[in-house]
Amino acid sequence: MREWTMRTPSTFVVILLTAALSMTAPAPAFPSTDETGPSETLSLEKAIVAGLRRNLNLEIARLSVPSRKQDVAESRSAFDPVFEGGLSAEKEKYPTGSVLYENGYRRTEQTRASAGLGKRFDFGLESRISAQGTRTESNSLANSLDPHYRQIFVIELTQPLLKGFGRPINRSDIRISKNRVREAALATLHEARRLSGAIESAYLDLAAAQMILELHIEFRELARQLAEGNAQRQRAGMIPITQVRESETAVLDRDEQVLLARQRVEMAANRLKDLMETRTAAALAATPLPGVHGTFPEFQEALVTAYKRRADLRQLHVTMENRNIQLAFLKNQQLPRLDLTATLGLNGLTGDNRPVALFGKQETSPLEGDMDDHLERALEGNGHHWAVGLKFSYPIGNRAADARYHRGQLQKRQVIYQVKRLEGTIETEVRNALVQVERSLQRVKTADQFADVAWKTLQGEMKRLTQGLTDTFRILDQQEDLIAARIRTVRAAVDFHKGLAGLYQAMGTNLRRHGILAEIEAD
Repeated sequence: MREWTMRTPSTFVVILLTAALSMTAPAPAFPSTDETGPSETLSLEKAIVAGLRRNLNLEIARLSVPSRKQDVAESRSAFDPVFEGGLSAEKEKYPTGSVLYENGYRRTEQTRASAGLGKRFDFGLESRISAQGTRTESNSLANSLDPHYRQIFVIELTQPLLKGFGRPINRSDIRISKNRVREAALATLHEARRLSGAIESAYLDLAAAQMILELHIEFRELARQLAEGNAQRQRAGMIPITQVRESETAVLDRDEQVLLARQRVEMAANRLKDLMETRTAAALAATPLPGVHGTFPEFQEALVTAYKRRADLRQLHVTMENRNIQLAFLKNQQLPRLDLTATLGLNGLTGDNRPVALFGKQETSPLEGDMDDHLERALEGNGHHWAVGLKFSYPIGNRAADARYHRGQLQKRQVIYQVKRLEGTIETEVRNALVQVERSLQRVKTADQFADVAWKTLQGEMKRLTQGLTDTFRILDQQEDLIAARIRTVRAAVDFHKGLAGLYQAMGTNLRRHGILAEIEAD
């Protein structure tokens, strides 16, 4: 850590110069342009907190987190059980040439009810269990049961062995969706840090504008005192009227400078209010600009911290993780489709017995029973079927899967380059912030020295004025030099604090620096 200490520019003291005039001044002859009114003084930390709570751009970014969480729920729904059910009725009558039907027509009435439950598992297995019951009436002379009731239970299983096999592959969408929640949270944190930096910069501008306004008011008071003293000396015949007119002109000029300075204060306050989403007409004031002193890290320490803490860089690392997940999935999709299938079914049959004449004999069905019996007979397992098999498919050339995989590789390379580019940008931001901090410190020191010299020179000229050895024009010139030096000192101090703010923002620690812990920073 590098440590610097520099004294803050002292407030100009009008009393010393007033005393140097060695006169009793009458009531001011010039109207004041000051506008006083109630104002709210807000600390920098409170301004940042207010902006983080109310800024709509940040709220827009914040809402992306719960939105992305819905994507996770949607991805998980791929493994939710699916219920299927149906109810249908069918009636048909059409001509037939079969002797098994009366009057040359086949008539059938059927009522069907079905229910099933399907589920996909994250290791790739697709399963379905279903039950179907039917009631059928027919005019077929060969049916020994009419109406008859049939119950069927079926279990169907399909397990991929190559393409689509394994938990990592089948949970790819869930893993990517979770990472996108992290991306959204990191993007929100990055926006919060950017907003904090913008508020701090606007707050420093307001504090500087207030200090410069105070300086202009003080120096206007000097011009007033000089004009009033000149008026007394002119009446006493000590100086010509031209010096009185010059000092009066200086008062009017500094009145305008006060108005311009007040305008800059009001505009800076409005910019700060906009970032804080404060739409009141009440005046807003910043606390005095802090002294130019403090500790800040060396370049290497700051760079290491930035690589670790910057939310936008961490966001790209999560994007890279998603690209790797996607590439693993796309590589699996290049494999042939080889599925192991299995089916197991049970069925039962009952109905009203109807004797059938067959080969001169009356035959009846041993499956006679009411509608409830078909369920019991199905569960006995006497009527069953099963099947096991392998199913293979592979598109010749496999161009679509290959193209998707190669596109995924290119997208990963894009993210790699984005990471490297952002790392370079971060390094530049850290270097420039340190340059601004160090050079601003030197400028403050130089401006302070120049202000001290200008102050001493003005004091000397004021003594010469009481002795009649100088004139108003020289006094006004020395005053202008002093106010310019003081303003330069303020601006150099502001640049120092802005550089320090930029450094911590480039490091990704500006919220912590002000004692503000974003929720995502605990991740």
